[in-house]
Amino acid sequence: MKAFVIALVVAVVAAAGVYYRQASVVRAPQNDVMQIILESGQTVSVPYLVEDGIVWAAADAPWWKDLRGDGDGVTVVLDGEAIYGRARAVEDDEALRSRMLARLRPNASSSLGVLIEVKLAPSAARTSRRLS
Repeated sequence: MKAFVIALVVAVVAAAGVYYRQASVVRAPQNDVMQIILESGQTVSVPYLVEDGIVWAAADAPWWKDLRGDGDGVTVVLDGEAIYGRARAVEDDEALRSRMLARLRPNASSSLGVLIEVKLAPSAARTSRRLS
């Protein structure tokens, strides 16, 4: 019985932790949510911010592994506009990762998650379209 109670408490705490992380990511008031469409066709919604022409996003699920190394082409949906860009998982700069994740998800631990850098196609070369 004691083992059952301990297992139940662990499960409840783990579930609460997952809910808290998801709620803090999606509901952070100063952050917006965008969609990233990967080359595989998978679409994910993530918190983002734009700084110096670069779109920064936070990822927790394993979809980001497609963006390791040099990254891959993606389409981001910002304010109803689909814009092509190149995205990569930032795995080589811990200070940048911690700083940006703290801004993207102020209520979540900056030690969790992966920072995604998206460089959009230059304005003149953008392949963008308005989504209805």
